[in-house]
Amino acid sequence: DKNQDKPRDDSEDDHDRDQKIPWPVIEFPIMPEGCGEIIPEPDLSLVHSMIPLGSCTMKLNASYELIPLAKFAHIHTFVPTEQAKGYSKIFNDSEHWLCELTGYDKFSLQPNRCLCTVLQKRA
Repeated sequence: DKNQDKPRDDSEDDHDRDQKIPWPVIEFPIMPEGCGEIIPEPDLSLVHSMIPLGSCTMKLNASYELIPLAKFAHIHTFVPTEQAKGYSKIFNDSEHWLCELTGYDKFSLQPNRCLCTVLQKRA
């Protein structure tokens, strides 16, 4: 269709909420006929539904709070151990305190993002 390449003109009010959306046919066994359903409420908000938060979102919050501390967050990966004694103390103390608070025997401070885990496995 030649009209698909033209930019959409939002100045005209041509939106019909009862109109079927012309979704392309998906060549996948689960949806061989494509989609053409009518969406009664196209906008999702907290008024209509909860926004699910996955564990990835929740466990990154504390990590991202440390990012603005450039002198803390930007230590070089291969810094000599004797120059990173402060970091070791912070990590050891944190592990100890977390074990006391949670009742766990051990606690891991390994990175919690997928890419970091992949890089650890390669090392």
